[in-house]
Amino acid sequence: APRRGRLSSSNFGSVPFGTTLVGSYHTHGDYATHLGRRTTRQHDEFGSERFSPADIINNRIQGILHPGFAGYLMTPSFRFGIHDTATGNITYSSLIPDMVP
Repeated sequence: APRRGRLSSSNFGSVPFGTTLVGSYHTHGDYATHLGRRTTRQHDEFGSERFSPADIINNRIQGILHPGFAGYLMTPSFRFGIHDTATGNITYSSLIPDMVP
C-alpha cells in the first residue's frame, strides 16, 4: 500500500512473506526549498526532476540484495524515470508530449 514520505525521504517498507521484491516506486511530489516551502522548478532545491543521489544508492543496494530490482520515479512535471540496477541505466520519458526534458 502507498506510504506517505517525508520532505526528502521515503520508506517503502517490507514485502509480504513469500513474495519477491522486484522494484520500488515513489514520487517527487512538488518543487520545494530545504525548508519545505513550495517553489518553482527553477528554484527547486531538491533536483526533483531526477533520481536523487540517495535514490540511486538505495536502488543499487536493493539491486545487490534482489537481482533484477528496478527503481521507478514520477516527477512533478510528470516525467517517469526508471533505474535499471542490472545495467545501471537511468532513463526518463515524459507522459505529456512536448515537455522540457
